[in-house]
Amino acid sequence: MNNTNQKSIIYMLGRFLYCLIPVFFSCGAVLFFGKDVNSDALNYHAYAAFGLIEGRIDTDFFPAGPQSYLNPVGYLPFYFFRAWLPDLWVALSFAILNSAGIYALVYLTKEFIKKEDDFYTYYLAILCALLTTVFWQTVGSSFIDGYICALILFGTLYFIRSFNCSSDREQNKNLMFSALLLGTAAGLKLTSIIYCVAAGLTLFVFLLGAKKKWSKVFIFFSCGVIAFTLIEGWWAYLVYERTGNPFFPYLNSIFESPFYPAQSISNDRFTPESWVDALLFPLYAVMPAPWLYQELRAPDVRFFLFFLLLLIALLCRWARLKNNMVGLVAISFYMLSYLFWLISTSNGRYGIHLFLLPGVFIAWFALLIFGKKAAKNIILTVVLVQSICLWVGASGRYSEQDFSGEWFEYDVPNEFKKNPALFISLDVNSFSFIAESLHPESIFTNLSGQLLLPKTAALDDFLKQSARKVEGNTWFISKATQDALPKELNENFSGTINADNISSYLYTIDARLSRLALSVDRSLCFYVSPGKGADFMITPLAIACRVKFDNDSYEKFKLQSVQYDLVFDRIEKGCAHLFNPRISFTENIGDLWGRKYLGSETRMYVSMGSVWIDFSDRVLPLNLGAFSDIQRADAVLNCNNSIPRMSHDAW
Repeated sequence: MNNTNQKSIIYMLGRFLYCLIPVFFSCGAVLFFGKDVNSDALNYHAYAAFGLIEGRIDTDFFPAGPQSYLNPVGYLPFYFFRAWLPDLWVALSFAILNSAGIYALVYLTKEFIKKEDDFYTYYLAILCALLTTVFWQTVGSSFIDGYICALILFGTLYFIRSFNCSSDREQNKNLMFSALLLGTAAGLKLTSIIYCVAAGLTLFVFLLGAKKKWSKVFIFFSCGVIAFTLIEGWWAYLVYERTGNPFFPYLNSIFESPFYPAQSISNDRFTPESWVDALLFPLYAVMPAPWLYQELRAPDVRFFLFFLLLLIALLCRWARLKNNMVGLVAISFYMLSYLFWLISTSNGRYGIHLFLLPGVFIAWFALLIFGKKAAKNIILTVVLVQSICLWVGASGRYSEQDFSGEWFEYDVPNEFKKNPALFISLDVNSFSFIAESLHPESIFTNLSGQLLLPKTAALDDFLKQSARKVEGNTWFISKATQDALPKELNENFSGTINADNISSYLYTIDARLSRLALSVDRSLCFYVSPGKGADFMITPLAIACRVKFDNDSYEKFKLQSVQYDLVFDRIEKGCAHLFNPRISFTENIGDLWGRKYLGSETRMYVSMGSVWIDFSDRVLPLNLGAFSDIQRADAVLNCNNSIPRMSHDAW
């Protein structure tokens, strides 16, 4: 082999390894952060694809709570990877999928900064963009948000490229690709619809004076609708046939499923409380505080710098900026997307690309305003400052675990594998992931988790028919904490539980089941247990006991709940802004009576003679006053919520 061929092979090998850098980065993140057995994986990530493949939509009802009826297609890789591979290779396979977002980011950066013109600034821009744990927290995990982000970034790339085309044909082709990618993202995850709307509005505004404007808008709109319909349409139809609402339980004020009241639910646990909070979001984002735009800490100085440099560019470099059509389109699309995201959910995982792009824009603005030499120093400073912020204050995983071979290390009792049964889950974490380990004719439902379903005729019919199918073999499954069970039982994760030792725990379960006309049959209980030595905060121990239909318990519940319904209904009407959905249903939890609200993630309950509202993102619960006072017909409610959010308190 001559020297020329050797150099050619070495060059090609070098180029190949160079192209794999995003994959190496993603796989390295998996090895650094570990396995993520997050609560959503236990709740619905595993069940979603299993339910689709096994056709469980006609068997189970609300098995993983409200997430039961999200499009399951995106979770198919998680199902098949777990079936074929050990957990480390599952995570690495996901990392390779997630690396597509980095490739999209690289191509997007080229649209603003030419590597040939400014080598260092180009790579610093990519590095600056990647300095967000909102992205890295999902890499190698069961969340689909990582590859939803890749679809949106590639859709953004084709969208802005369409404004830099020399021919109508080329522009139409780019618009078609963009719409197909964005429509697919929206079909896989409905919260991504806002980015389709943002792109459509941007396209319409920038084509106002163009020839063949309506044909281009039509191409974009029709391709987006086709992609969305192919991905989501068939599934929405199946959900509609099962529940009467294609997006059940959401948008039920429109579709009016018989299983839930005619009211809609929106996810507003992270949304700004006022326009002032919305304007101050870039400042709040600097703080290493949880519950700001996601549950974990992810401090970010880049949002503030992005808006600062954008303002300077508009004021001082408008003459240069207005001649850059790609730049103007990209900024307009980004700002509309950011605005819709802020108003709709403000959840970081639902807009990962919004946290990646500021790094690219900061580098581009720095070049535009200050020139090459100063820009390089500015971006390097931003990279160093942001790196320190992440190192000091960021979280890497929702629930980190070591790799051990299996993604879910739970022992399901043989009783549940051999005999079909109806399982009623009672927690926010439905434990629906165990459905694939149960007897194939078993039925799973979650009626007391994130969203309380009322005891309607439709729900009664489902429970009774399901119980007949399994010959009355009905069980509840719920999280068992160390406080609820004796220590010696927590250390022994197998076998039958001695019911005498958990009477106080089962008293609480009895109370929760009473609203469904069920009670615990204490003759037989089992653990559904994680591996020995597991952290209970990450892999909780579950307990399952047989239950029976008990109309007397329901009659007692109705009689006792009247006084609480009166007070809770009055508060819901008088303090409507505190609740989402506006109306919920009373549940008895042992000695406590209360209601849950999915959209705002709040809980109203009576304790120590007072009515309290507990907010997931607040420092303290809110005391609304004495229960006996609110019972009076002339009671005046004080609905002023003066308890600060955790993120605001930190600020």
